[in-house]
Order: sequence, then C-alpha cells, then structure tokens
Amino acid sequence: MSTKAALALLGVGLIWGTSFLFIRIAVEDVTPMQLVFLRSVPGALTLLAITRLQRRSLDLDAGRLRIGLLLAVAGTLVPFFLIAWAEQEIESGAASVLNATLPLFVIVIATAFLPDERLTTRRAIGIAMGLLGVLILVGSDLRDLASSSLLAQAAMLASSALYAVSAVVTRVALRGWHATSLSTVQISIVAVLTTPLVLATGTPSFDFAWDVWLAIACLGVLGTGVAYIAYYWLIENVGTVRASLVAYIIPVVGVTAGAIVLDEHIGWNTLAGGGVILLGVAIVNRAEDFNRWRRRTAAAKV
Repeated sequence: MSTKAALALLGVGLIWGTSFLFIRIAVEDVTPMQLVFLRSVPGALTLLAITRLQRRSLDLDAGRLRIGLLLAVAGTLVPFFLIAWAEQEIESGAASVLNATLPLFVIVIATAFLPDERLTTRRAIGIAMGLLGVLILVGSDLRDLASSSLLAQAAMLASSALYAVSAVVTRVALRGWHATSLSTVQISIVAVLTTPLVLATGTPSFDFAWDVWLAIACLGVLGTGVAYIAYYWLIENVGTVRASLVAYIIPVVGVTAGAIVLDEHIGWNTLAGGGVILLGVAIVNRAEDFNRWRRRTAAAKV
C-alpha cells in the first residue's frame, strides 16, 4: 500500500472512529431519522462544493442513477438510521467495535456473489474468529433475547452487513465513474429522500445545545462528506478488502474517544471481543495477501 493510500486509510479511520462519539452525543437530542437528514444535507453540500472545485461532472445516466439510489438507501440511509438508533442504547465504543466486523461481511458477500472469490480455509477461520468475538462482546445480553441492548447490537451488525454490500457494489460501480461523482450522487439522494421522512413526523425542532450542533457538523462535513470521497478512492485504488481494513482503526479510535470524552466504561468483554474480532480480520487480510502472492508467483512462472 502506498503512503498516500495509507494516509487516506488513517484519515478515514480517524473520522469514522470519532463519528460514533458524535452520533452518541447527537442522539441525546435528535431522533435517528432527524440525524440521518441533518448529517446528509451538509454532507451533500460539501460533496457538491468539492465536485464544483474539481470542475467535475456527476456523469449521470439512468443506470448510474439506479446504482446511486441503491447505494443511497441500502448503503447509507438505512445503516445511518440503524447506527443512530443503536447508539441510543449502547455506548459509542461498543458500537465502533461491532462495526469492525465489516471486512468479515465483505468476504462473505464477495464470496457469495463474485465468481472469482471463493471461501478458503483461512477466510473461514477468520470469519469464525469474528463471530466468536461478537459472541464474547454481546454474550452477557444473550440471556434476554428481547433486551434493548441486544437489539441495538443486532442493528449494528446489520449496518455492517449493509455497508459490506455497498462496498462490493461500489467496487463494480466505480469502473468508469469517479469516486467524487458517485459519493456526491449517493449522499444527495439520501438528503432528498430523508426530507419528507423527517417532515412527516412534524416540524423538527432545531433548538439543540452547541455540542450537538458541533457533532452534527462534524458528522456532515467530515463523516458524510470528506470521508466518503477518501473511502471510495481507496476502494478504487487498493480494492474492497484492503479499503475495509479501516475497520482496524475505527474501534481503537471509537473506544478511546468514548472513554476520554464521555467517560464510557471499557469492559473486559469489549476489549476481549474487539480483540478477537480484529484477530479474525487480520487472518482474513493475511489470507488475501497470501492469495495475491500465490497469483503473482504463478504468473511469474508462465
């Protein structure tokens, strides 16, 4: 991975890691759907401004509009809502750790739907380790299957699965479509779709505390604007699996930020479960490196 790609990966990890902190702060005063709307509007405006500065066209046609709509709903609107809803019940650090399952979902979905991907032994071990980590993390809540925290944790896993679907679709969609154009279309559609959804629940109140407004601004401009361009650039240049390695950074930043700013308790299950999840991700990543080395070796022999 080049220095530029490594810096982009680190930047995205820092932004999205702190996003869980900002979401936790915002949902104290904002409903989940309001938060999706309030972060998507400045996000879309930021992306449109960047597109304008780059003198770039959105390159839209009917097919790309359909892809943009799919990514907007399944890859942004619904996951944003699920995460905001979940963080009403669980701490931001725990949410960021559950988000670390993303690369494992990417492997499962890529294996299921891409003909050149297959489930190797190493991948299977990595996925199994990830599942074990999730069980360690949520184990104390399994005694009450209807508990709000368990449902929130399930919502976090569902959001990771949807992000994985989005990552695989994006890898295909970016062939000939610039990352800035795609992310601008995607987030703009979310802003448009959430407007009537928010208004349907009545006129929203914007009488928020300053820290909530700061959290919303950071989520919009950085988490929904700048980070999306950087992440899609990573997918385009280093691949879906390597780009998803941002999940290494997110939980470290998320747990640390939650503990420092919100004084969240870091339990043994968070550390142990997160460690096992990251170990599973590492095994999967090593499997990818081994497969690439084997393909290069085979090509050299031809």
